Amino acid sequence: MLSLVIAYSSIALSISVSPWFSWIENALSDLGARHPSSPIFNLGLMLSSVLALIFAIGLKRLHGGVLGMISVTLYVLSTISLFMIGFFPETAGIIHYYVSVAFFVFVALTLIAFGICSLISRPRSIAIGIAMLLLAVLAIVVWLFPWKGVAIPELISSLAISTWVVISSIRMLSARGQQR
Repeated sequence: MLSLVIAYSSIALSISVSPWFSWIENALSDLGARHPSSPIFNLGLMLSSVLALIFAIGLKRLHGGVLGMISVTLYVLSTISLFMIGFFPETAGIIHYYVSVAFFVFVALTLIAFGICSLISRPRSIAIGIAMLLLAVLAIVVWLFPWKGVAIPELISSLAISTWVVISSIRMLSARGQQR
């Protein structure tokens, strides 16, 4: 969950030092392309993604089998894409667009995969599986609206995956507590 705290804190701090930023007209990535917000935003995303990769180790322990491995791999790809958003800001050119699109595609695929994984491999997790699939639908559908800027759908998609991270973190802590 520290990954989420760092990501959202760096975004909030970047916005606070960027009076030009508009939720309606900008992308969150615009914060990574202008000073003084760019180092805060980009380094925050990169640090957050490194912590998320560490979290993936715990996910691997919690989700076994082929479907679990696929789900964890999709999550890892989303975290690598997040790192790349900070590493290749808008000022790096078209590569930023590709890593940004990859991030949001992997977010949706991760939610779908873990939703299915919860439904199939954990019979007591039907509600969680359904919730993950609904979050995936939200992370996809939000992009179907005609936005002037994309900060709002970016935030909604990131909150969808963040909700899953919080739920998974709680499940990991509960599983660890039961092992003791």
